[in-house]
Amino acid sequence: MIAGSVDAIGYLLLFHVFTSHMSGNSVAVTIELAQGDWGRVVDRSISLAAFFAGSVVGYVGVYAIERTQRARWFSPIAGIEVVLLCVFLAMASRPAPWMLLLPAAAMGIQTSVLRRAAHASVHTTFVTGMISDAARRLAAFLTGGELGDFWLYAGIWGAFIGGGIAGAAVELHSGELALLIPIAGLLSLIGWDLARPLDREDREVAG
Repeated sequence: MIAGSVDAIGYLLLFHVFTSHMSGNSVAVTIELAQGDWGRVVDRSISLAAFFAGSVVGYVGVYAIERTQRARWFSPIAGIEVVLLCVFLAMASRPAPWMLLLPAAAMGIQTSVLRRAAHASVHTTFVTGMISDAARRLAAFLTGGELGDFWLYAGIWGAFIGGGIAGAAVELHSGELALLIPIAGLLSLIGWDLARPLDREDREVAG
């Protein structure tokens, strides 16, 4: 839901460029390159580069914290994501292309910290893989196998869509204040992690 809302809000605020869905940006930038629309190419390239950089920073942080055997690794890294979104909220009343750096980097960071749900590998900032996994599980069930993690993957897909709808609806009514939705969601998760941190066993599963 956090990623879906940031993607929708960023798309509406920042010149119809995705801040989470990098597959869409990658396809669009090829079309705009062919059309010679260099301004749009620059905008999408900013988002792509920021997402990549945010992912690298997030993974470096997670791996560094895991090596220290500390119980909490989610909160420190997710806290950077919150800061980026709060800075974006503070400045978004006068949008500029460079601001794509903020939400796109935040979504890259989220990609690095939310990678697993129990035993299943998941992606929360892009859903193509989740749709494919849900379809694979359903196909297995229809041919006599187990339904497995179908509801997990379908639920992530649905949550992304639900977050996008909520974010877009609030943005159309209240502008950049819609960013309070994903910020509140992240703060709730950070509070949960502070109250019930992942222990070493959980981190071995989540890694």
